[in-house]
Amino acid sequence: MTEPVARCSFCERERRETRALIEGPGVVICDRCVEVAHDYIDGITARPHAQARGCTFCGLAEARAQYAGPRAVICDACILLCVEILVEHRGSTLPRARLIRG
Repeated sequence: MTEPVARCSFCERERRETRALIEGPGVVICDRCVEVAHDYIDGITARPHAQARGCTFCGLAEARAQYAGPRAVICDACILLCVEILVEHRGSTLPRARLIRG
């Protein structure tokens, strides 16, 4: 039996289409979506999202800002954690999130 293909929960890109995927509990985000989400919470890019829901990564219901994709929501704190993972912890395993190398 083949293993399911890891896909970004926000843009549906497969691992081979990204430089990196970061996996949380039941959710995955690619490097490109981390950048878009980071720009969004910093107010650089405006993209309205559906009614606020809990963060799919950490479960936090209330956050300063959230970014929503078709299957997942990420809060500002988790976005910053993903940025840290991509910049400083390449390949390291961290609690609740890990880098999947492409």
